[in-house]
Amino acid sequence: MASTTVPPDQPSHTTTKRHQIVVACNKCRTRKVKCDGQRPTCAKCADRGLECVYAAEPDAPPIIALKRKHDALQRENNEVNQLLSHLKSVAQPDALRILDFFRDGQDVHSTIEFARTLPAPGAPAEQLLSTFRDQNVSEGSLTSVPYGGFSSHASVALDLNGGRDRYDRITTHSHDLSSVNPGTTLPSMPDLLASLREPLSPSPPPQRSTRIRRSPSAPNLQQVHTISSRHRTSPYIWLYDDRLSRVSAQDWNVTYVDDVGFRNIISSFFVWDHPSIHMFDEDDFLDGLIKLPSDTCSEVLVHAVLAYGSVNYAHVDRETAAAVLKASWSEAERLWETPIDKEQDLASGAAAMMIWAMHTFYGADKLGMPYLLAMRHITTNMGLYDKGRRAEVYDPAQPRRTQARAVFAWGMHDWAIFAEVAFRADLGFKNEPPIEPPRVVNISEHEQWMPWPWPKQGRTVPALRYETFDAQARLTTIFKRIIPLQTKYSSGPLTLEYLTASLDLYKQFKDWWDRIDPILKNMNYLEEAPPHVFQVICTYHFAIVELFRPFTMTSTNPTPHAAPLVKAKLPVEPCLSVAINSALQARTVQNRVAKLYSRDQFMNFFPYYALPVAFETLPSIS
Repeated sequence: MASTTVPPDQPSHTTTKRHQIVVACNKCRTRKVKCDGQRPTCAKCADRGLECVYAAEPDAPPIIALKRKHDALQRENNEVNQLLSHLKSVAQPDALRILDFFRDGQDVHSTIEFARTLPAPGAPAEQLLSTFRDQNVSEGSLTSVPYGGFSSHASVALDLNGGRDRYDRITTHSHDLSSVNPGTTLPSMPDLLASLREPLSPSPPPQRSTRIRRSPSAPNLQQVHTISSRHRTSPYIWLYDDRLSRVSAQDWNVTYVDDVGFRNIISSFFVWDHPSIHMFDEDDFLDGLIKLPSDTCSEVLVHAVLAYGSVNYAHVDRETAAAVLKASWSEAERLWETPIDKEQDLASGAAAMMIWAMHTFYGADKLGMPYLLAMRHITTNMGLYDKGRRAEVYDPAQPRRTQARAVFAWGMHDWAIFAEVAFRADLGFKNEPPIEPPRVVNISEHEQWMPWPWPKQGRTVPALRYETFDAQARLTTIFKRIIPLQTKYSSGPLTLEYLTASLDLYKQFKDWWDRIDPILKNMNYLEEAPPHVFQVICTYHFAIVELFRPFTMTSTNPTPHAAPLVKAKLPVEPCLSVAINSALQARTVQNRVAKLYSRDQFMNFFPYYALPVAFETLPSIS
């Protein structure tokens, strides 16, 4: 029988005792290195001088460690899912800001906490401006009319035609311009500056100041700069002009926004705001921005542009836009009161008009009127509307300066005419510039218009900047005759003479319509037209409605109807048909705008007084 004894030279299969599993410390587990499990400090942590922490007891069963690891991974997975869900639900600009925060090295949990601090989705510009009103305007200093909109619940009737209340006023606090009569000599510049420091109406109680000011809780410039630069949240999207890549915010003492936000806001301004009514020559401004010779660039104008442009930029970056709006407006007004040239400086004139517009947008037109009058003072001193000084002011030997002055003169003329219609007063702009409306941009560079940065989807379309600038300049030369005509016949009843004069003026409007570039009237083009094209078309229809308002509307029935004509025993046609057609056309354009841009965006770049009828008192159409 064979022996079963194992030879001594053969290996033994006796099972050796299993070593106890060592629980690694948190640092070694994270770095995935071997840990000796020594307590209180393992060898690896001791060598590196790190704090050694164990998540489990040395005698804990393996299942406890696995469960703990599973729970940690489950929490991390939930946080990642929350972050992804949040990125899907927020607007694209906020999503980009969240991603930028995460890419700066923050963990998932910190990124979620940052995302929760962002404003809730909604109408960005209205949220921004509501915050601005709450923080920077004392109680009761502004009207209840929301910015950029026309509230039928906050209108008051004005006596515009001999005691007959025919017009709904947009704001409840309008400036009384009875002191600015035709032929009245304008105040001197020192008087104008003094008026900026004093309310234009009887002083209210001290606790209800009518002056727009920064509240004690509003951040100063240095605090705003600290807030806005804490996280870089203004990624490059698109530059309107290559010259913007060569300028920095510090070049113009702008400390409340970084270079990226500075360039983006100016780009947004030239896309959405400036083409509607040219306040200055953009090429001359951009040259001056990079320190080339220019008549249309100054520090006060740069701050005014940032304030004006930040309103629409709120659709891209609410936080940056809010900080810029507060700081830039405050700085522009501060610089205006310093010893800058307010006599013959185009940049100061443009800044004054923009500050006036911002005050007016907020319903504080009383506070803005001194700036409007200062702009008139500058244009008068420079002789921009003086035919006798044409050769001197618009010197052909200086084409750059002549171009800048011509664009400014026509742009200010357009703004002033809108103001005259809004305030029903003669501001002294009887004369037009003694020079043809010039080309406002280099057509080869800006022949296309792209809806950057809003809406998210949109095609590039023909810009038609020169066509609209030329059309609007010629339109305002006719538009300005409405108020004198209505004033002339305001003291008596409606007469055939008054109706005939109105129809004659309508013929001039019709001739203008027939002569403008056909593409401006092409409804297919208007499906995706830029805002400045909508502006000029709506202004035309509004002018027709305004012209025939005394004959077709009353304060109790602002929709065009025949009762006033019938009561005055005047022919109903063609007056009524023309008024109804213009009202319907304005409503049609408004519907197209609402479909393309939304009412919120559309009203931000329109002068607040331009279309009260088209938006509130016109008949609906299907």
